[in-house]
Amino acid sequence: MTINEACVYMRVSRSTIYNLAKDNKLPIRKVAGRSLILRSDIHSLLGVGG
Repeated sequence: MTINEACVYMRVSRSTIYNLAKDNKLPIRKVAGRSLILRSDIHSLLGVGG
């Protein structure tokens, strides 16, 4: 999902997403020039299944 989609999904701000990435808690992948976050990485961070 995109950064904006991850913000809505996690109910956090963009700066929180970038801070988590900076702290190596949430990897952001670059694919075809787009910054993407895997839903499984979000679930791992939050400690939820699925």
